[in-house]
Amino acid sequence: MAKNFVQSGMTMNVLLAVAVTSGDAIVVGNKVVVAAVDGKVGDEITMHTVGVWSLPKVVGAIEQGAPLYLTSNGEITLTNTDNTLAGYAFDAAGASDATVNVKID
Repeated sequence: MAKNFVQSGMTMNVLLAVAVTSGDAIVVGNKVVVAAVDGKVGDEITMHTVGVWSLPKVVGAIEQGAPLYLTSNGEITLTNTDNTLAGYAFDAAGASDATVNVKID
């Protein structure tokens, strides 16, 4: 292994500015990450930086492969204006579906 290897980068520790529940998606800098555990403001917890996650979405159908964005309310949307790129739709989601599987990376 290279002498400058730090870690695989699949997780990162984050000092929380907002409370989270395991599975919540938040933005750190310009990166969407998913909480591995519950945490309150001021806690340092592990956040996932890659993977496929079932996340709550706004109303509307989403096609597989569509670019997806995280709103300030923690929901996934197709709208990029004022939202952060989360990844893409791993699977299609129907208009009435409450969640969509999102590939973050």
